[in-house]
Amino acid sequence: MRPYDPFGFHHHLIHKKEAHYQGERVPEDKTFYEEVAKDLLPANEIVLIGHGTGKSSAVEHFAEYLKKNHHDIARHVIATETVDLSALTEQEIEAIAKRHMIVVVELHLYFVRESKRELFMPILTAGKTAPDFSLHVTPDQKLSLSELRGKPVVIAFYPADWSPVCGDELSVFNEILPELLKYKAELVAISVDVAWCHDAFAKHKHLHFPLLSDFEPKGETARAYGAYRETDGVCERALFVLDKNGVITWSYCSPVAVSPGADGILNALEALPKLGS
Repeated sequence: MRPYDPFGFHHHLIHKKEAHYQGERVPEDKTFYEEVAKDLLPANEIVLIGHGTGKSSAVEHFAEYLKKNHHDIARHVIATETVDLSALTEQEIEAIAKRHMIVVVELHLYFVRESKRELFMPILTAGKTAPDFSLHVTPDQKLSLSELRGKPVVIAFYPADWSPVCGDELSVFNEILPELLKYKAELVAISVDVAWCHDAFAKHKHLHFPLLSDFEPKGETARAYGAYRETDGVCERALFVLDKNGVITWSYCSPVAVSPGADGILNALEALPKLGS
């Protein structure tokens, strides 16, 4: 199981179960609580999200139950978050869930545990060899990762050309190109847009690094890195730093709506052995 990532999509939602209650206070349903506790056992860090009935909070009540009966699980509960999920759309609930690894949600008079496991594939982590690829950098020219072997490489997967967040993210990367040169590092960005679209977008944003097209087969490279968002058919907003041998030394996946910035990249490059040493 991946470590808790409050800004990423590495999580799963627990299988669906509803327990209906009457009255102002959610009772202590030991059978239901024990089933939830069993599901939480593999988690390193847990966030409980929900909204109680009346003045009570079922999530806080469940957290107290864990403290009394499952100290080994309770010590992994790092936060509780009170949210009136019944007033939100399914998409808004999903957006909240994406911020956490394990989510237990409670809607007014019942608990709901959604039926999706591993909704998002985990991205490749440090120590893994980066899968090779050969993608179009122009409509008639390809670039392979193997061509960059011998120097550090930064790979930035992003959802789509022309979106505001992607434009801001890639503009930041454009600004740090002089910093990357200090590390003799190469930067490539990848999305599922076609090469023609990349060309127009790069010219519009004055980008000075290659945008690669993971268009056909769609998302094949992103899937190899665990950076493909199946539900939307786009790449995740994921970053990878590779050493000169093509081994991943750092990776990060941020929410689609949030630019990850460049600090993580620069810190990871700084941690690499200097070339020639």
